[in-house]
Amino acid sequence: MKCPLCGENHSCVMETTTSASGNELGSCWCARETFPKALLDTVPDAYKNAACICKSCLSEFKAKAKVESDSSANE
Repeated sequence: MKCPLCGENHSCVMETTTSASGNELGSCWCARETFPKALLDTVPDAYKNAACICKSCLSEFKAKAKVESDSSANE
């Protein structure tokens, strides 16, 4: 399946019982991450609670949020 934000393959093993590499359900990288509500709010309605956000989109969002937070703290 593809990331609803960028369209790239997200390789989430949560969508299958066992991934091709033999990982069990729940062992995906995303199970250990926190997805900010502001990021989840950017997912189109048709994909909410139905598609996984890729690691690149999550990392990019968190990096942008950190820069904005740092800029606000310096004002």
